Amino acid sequence: MRIRKNVWPRRYVDWLCFLLIGVFMPIVFIFEMIVVLPLIHPPGSFLHTFTFAMAAFLIFNITGNFVACVMVDTSVGVILNGGVCYERTKGTYPYGNGSWQANLQEIFGKRMHLVWLSPFLQSELIDSNDIWKID
Repeated sequence: MRIRKNVWPRRYVDWLCFLLIGVFMPIVFIFEMIVVLPLIHPPGSFLHTFTFAMAAFLIFNITGNFVACVMVDTSVGVILNGGVCYERTKGTYPYGNGSWQANLQEIFGKRMHLVWLSPFLQSELIDSNDIWKID
């Protein structure tokens, strides 16, 4: 996967999502954990520790998913067309299978709908992927 050099968002909607998840969520998280949580549960109690641990787990998962989405953002169109970075720069897609469903099935295998839900499921690939079909 090619990561773009300029990782800043391009559109206004992307900037709003970036500000919401990258800036405002951590500020709200810190406020909730430092100010609000001690008022609800006494510090050091089981519920305080459990709530803090679950909140930290959630904030790290949300931030991690956001980073992964930003990294994949530029690759989705190329994958659906059946190309890699070289094809994207040239504008030709000789390895495309004709439809985006066929391209995704070549990547994820025969059980692609289930693999989206859990990447640990076994899904046989359609081809051996060592011989490329060129249009």
